Amino acid sequence: MEFVGYRTDQEVKTLYANARATLFPGEEDFGLVPLESLACGTPVIAFRAGGAMETLTDKTAEFFDVADATSLGNAMERFESKEWKQESCRTRAREFSKQHFVDSINGAIAELMKGATLPA
Repeated sequence: MEFVGYRTDQEVKTLYANARATLFPGEEDFGLVPLESLACGTPVIAFRAGGAMETLTDKTAEFFDVADATSLGNAMERFESKEWKQESCRTRAREFSKQHFVDSINGAIAELMKGATLPA
């Protein structure tokens, strides 16, 4: 593990892309860090709480349940014993992209408009 301090956006992308995993030990309402990691093809080791439960899956993350060193260490060992696919990570991240949101809204509107009659 290495702490690198401030980095530019491009440097952050490179760090994510070259990491074995991104550690996300906190609890946040949403959490962009795991999605940034997935977008770069890198899986996450995450505390099983908050937004991580909405954005991560067993194909994109290894979870730990207790916020202590033992639970984290066990998750890291499980992480190392699995095969992680970059494309699974990227696919999951795309589900939270702006384009996916726009497509979903447009699809919902189109569905609502089926059979609707417009005033003359």
